[in-house]
Amino acid sequence: MGRTAWPRGWRCGTPGWRCARSTCTWCRGWSSWTSRWRTTRFFGVPIPQLPHPSLYRWLNNLTFQAPENIRVIEAAALPEPDYTDISRLLCEDVYGLDPAATFTADGVRAADSPNRRTAMKGHGPIREHVMKVSPVWDWRIRHVREALAQHRCPLPVDYELFNRTFDGLDLRFLAPIKERFPRDYERILEWFPLADLELFRAGLE
Repeated sequence: MGRTAWPRGWRCGTPGWRCARSTCTWCRGWSSWTSRWRTTRFFGVPIPQLPHPSLYRWLNNLTFQAPENIRVIEAAALPEPDYTDISRLLCEDVYGLDPAATFTADGVRAADSPNRRTAMKGHGPIREHVMKVSPVWDWRIRHVREALAQHRCPLPVDYELFNRTFDGLDLRFLAPIKERFPRDYERILEWFPLADLELFRAGLE
């Protein structure tokens, strides 16, 4: 129970937060769960694979880390990019767009949660200060599914496993990943050695 060896070749975010995609252990690591999405093209453009901002936050917060990893993480002094940083990176380095003149569309809906409803009422679906727009802000989930079906846009495997997108290192997500994609579960343990404690507490380990 629990791993202690830090992943070999980890380079995400060092020395800056821009990922060395071709050699990045994290980006190369997801073996089966995300493999069919790596080269997916939709609307005629490739979908780039980037580390999620939560990766940096989890590492800096020492989430499920073994004691011997603490000094390594603290020495790395990883920054914590947010979604605005990711949008800027995509605009500048991937699509050749001006981030100051390019809106990023997200899938936030007011019906997702009380917090999102409150935020939508306060800021509206167009947020010019961060160049974001929420085009489906007033849709119900059935409207989203109907639009996806109409345009033949497949849902990621997350919805088969969790009925939602992957959203954390807890039992809801770790147990299905271990059962369905054991190699990906092993990759998670390389980065977060004590994540298997979630299964242990539930009597599944």
